[in-house]
Amino acid sequence: MSQGELSKTLFPLGEMTKDQTRRIAGDLGLVTALRPESQEICFVGDKNYADFIKNFTPDALRPGPIIDSGGKVVGEHKGIIYYTIGQRRGLGVSSLKPYYVTQIDHHNNTVTVGSREEATRKSLKIRELNWISVRSLNGPLRAKVKIRSTMKEVPSTITPESDDTVMVEFDTPQWAPAPGQSAVFYCGDIVMGGGIIE
Repeated sequence: MSQGELSKTLFPLGEMTKDQTRRIAGDLGLVTALRPESQEICFVGDKNYADFIKNFTPDALRPGPIIDSGGKVVGEHKGIIYYTIGQRRGLGVSSLKPYYVTQIDHHNNTVTVGSREEATRKSLKIRELNWISVRSLNGPLRAKVKIRSTMKEVPSTITPESDDTVMVEFDTPQWAPAPGQSAVFYCGDIVMGGGIIE
């Protein structure tokens, strides 16, 4: 959310924790009190993601080549929708060493595979910045960065490139960052801002 949106937002639960909220919901007999948490896409009712994507981007289900990091065709994919950065299982490619998805190129309809090391990144370009606690960066910032919901934020240096892009350099390479996903910048427990992984 932008600063403009946040300035008009009310948080009805205020300082309450999730556990406190669930306890109150249980006391009120609400069925959501015991509902398990979900990281799923809430508006895809039957969880058939392929059909949902097919309606908007039919090309995502078109087969195409799986290539290695040298550009050699090593197999065929069944549609880029079925693959994710870092994926190892279900590639249908035989190799002496395990392959991992390192890149998905929707323009050329290719899935690139490589070693585990090739699926890690030391740095990332982040676009579509949304600063929350600061107006912008005038120089490098030491912060912690989180690139997926299930990971811990990690020490990094954030360096501005333009008004809308920064480079994030991790202290240690990170596993399988995926373009299009969010990167969030933290200073302690304060959200500094974030953007989209390019």
